Amino acid sequence: IFFRPVSMIHCKGPGPFQMQPRCGPLLLRFCAALVLAVGVLAGLAALPASQTLWTTMALPQPLAQTHVPPPRHHLSTAVRATTQLPVRSQRTSGPRRASLHESDAHSKPRAVPIAWSWGLATATFPALVALVGLVLGGASLLRAALHRTPPVWAMMATADVEQPPPPSPSRKRRRRNKPKTIYAANSIGPEYESQLPPPTYPNFRWVVLQSGTAGAPAARLGLLTTPHGTVETPAFIFCATKACCKGMTPEMLREAGSQIILSNTYHLMLQPGSEIIKTLGGLQKTTGWRGPMLTDSGGYQIFSMGFGSVSSEIKGRHMTEDCGWKPSVQRINENGAEFRSYHDGSRQLLTPERSINVQQELGADLILVLDECTPFNVDKEYTAQSTRRSHRWAIRSLDEFVRGDDGTQALYGIIQGGTYPDLRMESIEFTNRQPFFGTAIGGSLGADKGMMHDVVATTAKHCRTDRPIHLLGIGGVTDIFHGVRYGIDTFDCVHPTRLGRHGGALVMAHYWEQEDPDARHFREHVHIPKARFRLDTRPIDETCGCYTCRNFSRGYLHHLFKAKEALGGTLVAIHNVYYMNRLMGAIREAIRNGTLDEEQRKWVYMPVDESP
Repeated sequence: IFFRPVSMIHCKGPGPFQMQPRCGPLLLRFCAALVLAVGVLAGLAALPASQTLWTTMALPQPLAQTHVPPPRHHLSTAVRATTQLPVRSQRTSGPRRASLHESDAHSKPRAVPIAWSWGLATATFPALVALVGLVLGGASLLRAALHRTPPVWAMMATADVEQPPPPSPSRKRRRRNKPKTIYAANSIGPEYESQLPPPTYPNFRWVVLQSGTAGAPAARLGLLTTPHGTVETPAFIFCATKACCKGMTPEMLREAGSQIILSNTYHLMLQPGSEIIKTLGGLQKTTGWRGPMLTDSGGYQIFSMGFGSVSSEIKGRHMTEDCGWKPSVQRINENGAEFRSYHDGSRQLLTPERSINVQQELGADLILVLDECTPFNVDKEYTAQSTRRSHRWAIRSLDEFVRGDDGTQALYGIIQGGTYPDLRMESIEFTNRQPFFGTAIGGSLGADKGMMHDVVATTAKHCRTDRPIHLLGIGGVTDIFHGVRYGIDTFDCVHPTRLGRHGGALVMAHYWEQEDPDARHFREHVHIPKARFRLDTRPIDETCGCYTCRNFSRGYLHHLFKAKEALGGTLVAIHNVYYMNRLMGAIREAIRNGTLDEEQRKWVYMPVDESP
């Protein structure tokens, strides 16, 4: 009752408690305070009676008051009814041997009368209630001292949860006289343009080696040069969300052919804190990766905390409070996103300036502007407002980046607009004219894969070709082939490693052709914990050269998952990382040779019927 955090309450009157967070529902607070008051009063009133009762119970009873029946074998019924044997002899001195009946009377436990039991309960219960009330009251006072909030009774005496306190006349006049900010409806105006000199990105370079191939005129090969290394594109970026890839070391990622990894600004901002990462030498030195890295801005977490993940959206699992899911985002406005930390429950405000500052302290090579990712099922009016707010956030992010730019980082802009083509075009035009190093395609991509492919195709077609293009949060094999056909250079997703930790091993098309051609569903992976692999002595893929496939069988991996050994998830994740890097290498070679359609048939077990 006293420590459960909920929303704000408004307290009447002046003083330091005009706006304080309440710690529990008002009705429960009232009940707790009532128990406290009644318990104290009842306990004080019952204290004398309780003391007398316990004193009476403690005193020994006189032997003369104990009734000892006479023996039945030598007295008649009449005598037994009228005779009472003396308990004590008339002699005044000398030892006396107690009779058998007296010994029995003293050895048997004496029963407490029923009236005494009820009296004991009546006197003790209020005292216990009083003790509970005092403990709760002390907890409230302790919380008030630690968190600088009023005690429960002080908040109950002045709480008014119906209406907030009316503003003072002077404050009301200021609000009336303050003009409302009206922004342009087409993302054109001074608030959508930076007033600072554009960044130059002296230590970064993007080169397109080949543009277009047979059957995919927009597909391209490129080289992305950063201060920590060069990335061959198309490439896949693996997610080390909290500065580590779960279950894998940086050396495992490098041996599997990884070129670049991603960390999450939102999670690292909350724990351990970007200032600690900076003190430890930045992400590359702290993690031991020492290669190209990217950090997102935290905008996707605003979406996932407020509406659910992209996978839930595409799969139709819309998160609601009815199914037990509670959003942690409190408010999204022009200033930024206010949310409650999952780490310690504290209120946090993520602004564009703070997002850039955190990413600069983390020290990744490629960083992103702050944006809001809206779900597909919101109306067009809110999507337009959110898109234009994201544009204004992008300008603030760009200005903050310029103020702290030291030449070691490059900034990406993000295209929003949801599933509405006109809003997408507005966001594309805004992003293209800003001095960003690269372009990221974000926002909601639709309710299913078909809609997602249409949104990506329409967006990528109009992006600037002299910048690298990144597709945020997409990592399916079919989706990668589709994105590459429309000019996407880099992808990122948690899918391969998360899938591996849960027993899903990515497989090529020949697996279904050779082992299960009659399967009802042809997926991109198989589930190793299934019983069919219990006695299987073959590796996951005989053509795969990863550490897992070179050393372990499907049966052994099946055993590890059934035994709940963490090694099983690590080994399958190693296979999936190697698989994705092998896939991207094959795609680069296919673009170079003009065989992208044939290559797709090797990886996806279905006919290729897509055309750019």
